[in-house]
Amino acid sequence: MKRLMAKAAALIMAIGMACPCPALSMTLEETARHAAANSPRIRAARTDIRAAEARLAEARSAGSPKISVSAVLARFNKPASTALPDISIPILPTPLSLPDVNLTENTYSAGFVSLTMPLYTGGRLTHAKNAAKAMISTADSACEATEAEIVYAAIRAYLAVGLARKGEEAAMQYRDTAEGHLRAAEKLLENRQVAKYEVIRAEAELEKACQKLKNAENQRRLAEEALRTAAALGRDSDFRVEEYVESEELRENARKSVEELYSIATGKSGRLKALKHKKETYLECVKKERAGMAPTVAGFAYQTIYSKRQPTSIPDSAAGILVNIPVFDGGKSRAGINAQESLAEKTELESQTARDELMLEIVRYKSDLENAEAGIASAEKRIELQTEILRLSERRFAECVGTGLEITDAATALTAARLSKAECEYQRLVSIFGMAKTSGILERAVGIDLGREYGRCDRQ
Repeated sequence: MKRLMAKAAALIMAIGMACPCPALSMTLEETARHAAANSPRIRAARTDIRAAEARLAEARSAGSPKISVSAVLARFNKPASTALPDISIPILPTPLSLPDVNLTENTYSAGFVSLTMPLYTGGRLTHAKNAAKAMISTADSACEATEAEIVYAAIRAYLAVGLARKGEEAAMQYRDTAEGHLRAAEKLLENRQVAKYEVIRAEAELEKACQKLKNAENQRRLAEEALRTAAALGRDSDFRVEEYVESEELRENARKSVEELYSIATGKSGRLKALKHKKETYLECVKKERAGMAPTVAGFAYQTIYSKRQPTSIPDSAAGILVNIPVFDGGKSRAGINAQESLAEKTELESQTARDELMLEIVRYKSDLENAEAGIASAEKRIELQTEILRLSERRFAECVGTGLEITDAATALTAARLSKAECEYQRLVSIFGMAKTSGILERAVGIDLGREYGRCDRQ
């Protein structure tokens, strides 16, 4: 019964492999391009750039003339009036009393246009604009770092699907070997050349192989789902991955020493550039806070464009200069300066940490690459050796001079060698692309220009 179930499972898997669903063939470059164009994280990072640009426009507007139009409509409960004193005339027996004189009407309405223009701000506007420009550069560099990380993650996910499919292929070959061994054991049992336990052992090994194949299939599906997420593909998308051969530029970059890679990376790292511009932002904010104690000078003018005339004479226009000299603000400026200086110091420490982490990242990529290349060479030799051992084991079993355990051991070792080679090939490419990311050539290596094609702002 167990043998029939195993055969049925094998038949279903074979049918599935023979009749695959239509799939979109995607190259590694197409996957990276799709991730860059559709990743929500990248779009969010580009939104930060636009927000910083708006801050610059706001800072610039503070130094522009301001024109406003205003109107007033007032209803008094009684007109404004003045009481005239009594007038004593000698020829009159009594003083002359005059009635109150109304100065306004009950309703008053008027319209005005006014102009204000900053003439001198003590450096406030200049430092505010410089801080906003540094914020744009910070957001732009942070976006660059995010783009590189997203593209690298998509590449890793793409390569992981290839690895998972190679694992599934190795598991299928192991299952085929177990099936062949079971058929051979059954034939020998019919001829009474082996004992019953050899067939039982072969059936158990086939069930184990089918389970491994099922696990490999699940791993492949999980890797494909991870690729859909990393590359921002649709949940219902189906695709095929292709074998990738790295370019000479990637290989040449990977051959550089750790010191060369680190020297290049410190100038190309989006994270380090973002932290540098972030520190510049805080330093400009320090200058702006200090400028807050400087005098300011502004010009103003207004003109009445409409009024309901009153009995009194009201000026229709005025112009002048307004000077403001800060004397004491309760320590607000000093507190602001201390806060911005502390943030600048913190950013410098973050930059040092980022440089240390960058060195560690490069060393890890370099070490993984060397281990992967050595592992590939070792795995190829093991594959060659275990293939021959499996062939000899099957022949010995067919001639009743060997046991099924020899075949099982040889098939297991051969599968492990194939998986080891696939894992080393994956790790080799991941390390090569990782070094390309730190060297700033990842975009060019996969044939895209993120800043030009997908709307990142020009460098400030």
